[in-house]
Amino acid sequence: MKRDMELIINILKCIEEGWEENFEEYFAEVEDYHFWHNVWLTRDFGLIETQDFHSLGKETTFTPTRITWEGHDFLDAARSEAVVSEAKEIAKKKGLDFLNLPYELTKSLLVEVTKGALFS
Repeated sequence: MKRDMELIINILKCIEEGWEENFEEYFAEVEDYHFWHNVWLTRDFGLIETQDFHSLGKETTFTPTRITWEGHDFLDAARSEAVVSEAKEIAKKKGLDFLNLPYELTKSLLVEVTKGALFS
């Protein structure tokens, strides 16, 4: 299963806007396993916190509860569609797939594109 940075950005946006109210709207077209894998990765990297539910004989389930400081910083860098689009184009020109770049590189690229927009 691959990490999907665009999906991770949408997961953060959904949590920020209200998980329960927006879950269906954001993720109706996404396969469950792909979706939850990326929620798990978002949690593992420290962008969100979750509440875990354990039950005997069943898999652990969880629900996102909040975005961390790091998660807010990343979301702020990725909030603008224009910034994300330009970052994708830069990665593509270098022969890379933006959606599968490592997190730190993705965040750095988004921040640099934002800086360019602010200070040009």
